[in-house]
Amino acid sequence: YLLDANTSVFARASQGGRFNVDRNILSGYTHADGSLTASGAQKVVSKVNQEEIGVKRKGRIGDTAYGVNATLFYNTYGSSNFDLTQGTNGTYFDDKYKATGLELEGQLRHGGFALVGNMTYTSAKIVANATAPGGTTPLVWTSSGVGNQPGATPALTYMLAPSYTYGAFQGGVMIVGTGRMNTNNSAEFWAPGTTLVHMNLGWEFVPNATVTLNVHNLFNKLSAAGNAGNGSLAGLQGNPTVNGQYVGSIGAVNGRSAVLGLNYAF
Repeated sequence: YLLDANTSVFARASQGGRFNVDRNILSGYTHADGSLTASGAQKVVSKVNQEEIGVKRKGRIGDTAYGVNATLFYNTYGSSNFDLTQGTNGTYFDDKYKATGLELEGQLRHGGFALVGNMTYTSAKIVANATAPGGTTPLVWTSSGVGNQPGATPALTYMLAPSYTYGAFQGGVMIVGTGRMNTNNSAEFWAPGTTLVHMNLGWEFVPNATVTLNVHNLFNKLSAAGNAGNGSLAGLQGNPTVNGQYVGSIGAVNGRSAVLGLNYAF
């Protein structure tokens, strides 16, 4: 809804689903003729529900143009899966999550200077996190981690990207950061928050021809990414600790990398 020429408010509600077709074929959720059993009909779709309200504002202050957006959101998500590779007769999974949060976005431009930024704060919780071994009737479910922050979901993420254009030259940096994050749904093992810096430079040395340099992770910072893995040294030993210390494996952000490019527009 347009409040005035520069300000609007909005609201949105949606529901989406993903079919777990490949999982259901081997899960026992189907009859011999391919039709779904009663349990299969309940588990066949993983649904996500989203509601949000927000405000958008754009304008000018002197020679500076700006735009800002703010959005409040509430999401719920449920997922049911079956993994034939885990356990003697496979393993069933039933997970549910909820999240409430705030998104802030903004941009401004003054002459050759431009700035883009965003920040998201999310209060996410695990509502259900249950597993059951296959081959039993009825299934025997084991629950863990309810109330924890979901793995690989930091409460805070942010990005700030200033840039400047001067004649045929352009350059900027992108600062991307996250707060600490839980690395595992069942138990809380925290990876520290981190901030990464990326850089980009460009020079249009002749009309329509530009040489560019993009550097990812400029300061070559080591940073955790994703969930803790199951194939850790401790896991191979059948013990979650080694010499009294918890040991696990987790992905890492790629180290410093640079790409030199030549672009020609025609």
